[in-house]
Amino acid sequence: FGLSPYANYSTSFVPNANASRNGQAFKPTTGEGWEAGVKFQPVGTNLMLTAAYFDIKQNDVLTADPVNFLFSVQTDAVRSRGIELEVRGNITRELEIIAGYSHTDAKITESVVGAQGKYVNGVPIDQASLWAKYTWFDGPLAGLGLGAGVRYAGESYGDLYNTFVLPDYTLFDASVSYDFAYVRPDLKGWSAQVTAKNLTNRYYVASCLTGLAYCGLGTARTVLGTLKYSWN
Repeated sequence: FGLSPYANYSTSFVPNANASRNGQAFKPTTGEGWEAGVKFQPVGTNLMLTAAYFDIKQNDVLTADPVNFLFSVQTDAVRSRGIELEVRGNITRELEIIAGYSHTDAKITESVVGAQGKYVNGVPIDQASLWAKYTWFDGPLAGLGLGAGVRYAGESYGDLYNTFVLPDYTLFDASVSYDFAYVRPDLKGWSAQVTAKNLTNRYYVASCLTGLAYCGLGTARTVLGTLKYSWN
């Protein structure tokens, strides 16, 4: 009846280059994680609904050195767990949507610099997004597609010891696309698109290293035009 449960388990091994401020070589970062969830596609629809729970553990994770941000320190262990929800597909032939939400509890479980129990800096606790695109297949506007979306990132901590909070922010995106085959059959495969991200040119802080003096701003308004040819 359209319901598909699933589960997976994985391990990871990532070598770390460079060394600490004291010249000590870093150990590889190792990890293990599992995820379980369900996917549901209602009969007679083109919509896929997904709900999942994940739990990931990593050992010997690198983070910015609280004394000198040009170096790193190796935190003993980090645990990240939470839920993800997503809806993806077509409501009608013309209207496509993608919506998602995640809640992430990422904490330092062991630390060589006394940060155990703190949240991992730079990781928003809540994130959500919604994107919708309407494409005309008939009539004088056939081939034209208009899209719009919104992205939300919740509060996160700005440093290793969670002494200050980075505020949440909301960004808006938009796109216009056109398939030239609808106006000239001999141009089949050619399409053009203009995409704008952070449409309102929102000023926001994306992340920090060790304190307010070492924060980076998010990407300003970006407009990208593309011309594409596809063989099919």
